[in-house]
Amino acid sequence: MIETLRQFEPFADLDWTTLMTVARHAREIEIPANRWLIRPGQHPPGSFFLLRGKVKTLDPDGVVNARMHRRPVYPGVAGLLTISPCRWLRVDTLPIAFLLDGTSRAALPSSGTDDWEIKFLQSHMMTDLSPMIWQRILRDLQPRHYDSGQVVVEQGEDAACSYIVAGGQAVVHRGDQVLRELGPGDFFGEDALLTGGPRNASVTMLKAGRLMELDRGCFQDWLERLLVLGEGAAEDTGAVLSDTKRKELQVPGCPGVTVVREMLDGLDPGCSYIVRGEVAKICAMSVFLLRQRGIRAWVAS
Repeated sequence: MIETLRQFEPFADLDWTTLMTVARHAREIEIPANRWLIRPGQHPPGSFFLLRGKVKTLDPDGVVNARMHRRPVYPGVAGLLTISPCRWLRVDTLPIAFLLDGTSRAALPSSGTDDWEIKFLQSHMMTDLSPMIWQRILRDLQPRHYDSGQVVVEQGEDAACSYIVAGGQAVVHRGDQVLRELGPGDFFGEDALLTGGPRNASVTMLKAGRLMELDRGCFQDWLERLLVLGEGAAEDTGAVLSDTKRKELQVPGCPGVTVVREMLDGLDPGCSYIVRGEVAKICAMSVFLLRQRGIRAWVAS
């Protein structure tokens, strides 16, 4: 698979490690002659590279020969009909967005992924999870429109969900004190779900836009079964557990989220941490906060 990927421009200059990761999200498929690979009006995810054979493209109209084409045939056309038996390389677009540098990424046509999704899925919380799990989380999100000046969450109220900014701009504040501004792809509202307490700040829309809501139940499922237990992880967690830089982290029984954040300030970002403690919720919170900082962590079994 590595040598196959190197035949095409987006992958030709990548290092071996990156190519190995790309290869996990690629597969070869065979399509007989006179068959639709992509029918007009269909928009399947991913990029398709022609390894062998000849195809007719629709809009733009033309013929593509494998020997002459070193870039993806799709996206970029409205349909693909095989003229001869064809062999294709299909590469999942979503993982590639995080694995290629800007130059190589520009060589891959867009398959319709929104910018907010790219930024969110590129976050430290998400990069260890497989595309299957990304899709599962994205399916749980509910879109809501908010007007400029509208309060999304208010300090002191109970929390029922967390949010991802899909469009517009928001500000996190306590009274008149601005804590941070939020744009597309930013995640907020999770602290109250982690602690079970009230909102510790307010969020108000600066510009009208769309927010994606993730309710408490879906958030807990994501946190406990996916992020913490490693279900559907994109890479083998066993390799992390045997890492020579692995360390154990003992967390106390009932600290708040602020105390946990302060406790994590002095940790080595180059290590992997196995989190232990008497309270499962606090362990899960610690893992979540570690991953927000880009530090690999799991709850001890």
